[in-house]
Amino acid sequence: MVAQGRPFRVLLFASVAVWAVGPDAFLGEAPLRPRYARNVARLAANEDSVDTIARAKEWLAADGFYHPIRPELMAEDFVWEGPVVGPLNKHDFIGTVGMFKVYHAFPDLKQECFGWSVDPQNRLKAWCFHRVQGTHTVDLYAGARIPATSKELRQNVQAISVTLNSQGQVERYTGGYVVDNRPEEGNTGGLGGLFGVLRSIGVPSPTPGGKMTRFLNFMGSFKTNYPKAQSHKEDLPKKYTDRTEAAYAGRKVGLRTADSWK
Repeated sequence: MVAQGRPFRVLLFASVAVWAVGPDAFLGEAPLRPRYARNVARLAANEDSVDTIARAKEWLAADGFYHPIRPELMAEDFVWEGPVVGPLNKHDFIGTVGMFKVYHAFPDLKQECFGWSVDPQNRLKAWCFHRVQGTHTVDLYAGARIPATSKELRQNVQAISVTLNSQGQVERYTGGYVVDNRPEEGNTGGLGGLFGVLRSIGVPSPTPGGKMTRFLNFMGSFKTNYPKAQSHKEDLPKKYTDRTEAAYAGRKVGLRTADSWK
């Protein structure tokens, strides 16, 4: 049965091919039928329109935390999400990282991004591992001014993801997820983001997610020009406010984004 069925399948495939492209294609150069030509062109355009890893690298060189920010790379519905801080909308993120200016406090900052890959379930999402090193030689602001300590930052390796929209703008940014907390890999005690930076230079800081951290974040939500841990629920994109999980909810108290930054 298999031997008899194979010629039939070959003939069927050939018939479909002739119907799709037209018989002239087999006699010389001929275009695809219009409908199929449009489909092929659209698919090709979608695949080639965004170089996901290249755009993600461009963003990591201008994300506002380790480098001066380039807001034009961000989608209007941009959201930052981390294990402790987030979700933050575009303007709260810009305001918050703009207060820290880690790149200013560590002038010799060196960033290594490696192991790049495109998510097999989302071609517009890139992943990488991230390592940062530098020396604290300029005052740092983290809710209060921290004088230069001349201590070294060796950030434990973190996992980072950058998700783009169809125009190649960053719509979702995640980081702070430490993947190796061994002391030979870094001196941030397994903490990512700003918590890791503070740990590396010997600044006492509350436990991420602990009661003191939650209290300070609550008080900070009522202050203008002060780092925010979450955006107000009403200021997050609808795709987040439709979610019921606490991590996506945003806060329900404190200043709205428009009143947070003067």
